[in-house]
Amino acid sequence: MDSAEKIVLGAAAIIVIIVVIVISVVYTVLQRQAQAALSSNDLTAYIYNQCTTNMQNPTLLLTLTNQDMFDYRQFSYSISSSVISTKLTLAFGFQHQTDFWGLDDIVAFDTYTKTSDSTNLDGSFESNNLTMSYSQCRLTTDKNNYPFLSQISWDFPHLGNCYYTDGTQSGLTYLIQSFPIVGGRTYDVSFWLQNNGNGQNLAVILVDA
Repeated sequence: MDSAEKIVLGAAAIIVIIVVIVISVVYTVLQRQAQAALSSNDLTAYIYNQCTTNMQNPTLLLTLTNQDMFDYRQFSYSISSSVISTKLTLAFGFQHQTDFWGLDDIVAFDTYTKTSDSTNLDGSFESNNLTMSYSQCRLTTDKNNYPFLSQISWDFPHLGNCYYTDGTQSGLTYLIQSFPIVGGRTYDVSFWLQNNGNGQNLAVILVDA
């Protein structure tokens, strides 16, 4: 084999490698787009269901689908309440097939009075008692009835000693909380979220004010 043939074969090998890489990238992009589209088609069922019937106008704040693992990230939103509202409700819905979500340090800030309602919220879960400030609702039609894996834990808090962890494998488990507000005011709501595993997972965060 002369030098020219070696050059041609080398170039052909490089082209094959490039084509394989491009196909892999395109497949990954299309796969993620398909997952996002599937999430969008099913989203209405996660907003309007038996777990959200007490929310007059549930509004989607955040949806995360099939996320790679990530450490705590802060998510912040400005909520303009209705003039006739007397309460603000937050619903954190989670599912995780391989590991669990972590939620911590929920804060609601009244932009008019410049005060935080996080103490009333028990947003840091330091009371170690979900029933004091929260309720939970399991949304599932799975007859296998996977275990209820939503609780306060201590191994991976954002700050302090406690945080909320959810590893629901079937359906969605909502952590729900309502607290009194003054209608017409704007509230800044923030929380810290952690994803402890790759694979199939879903987070749906709703608000009603």
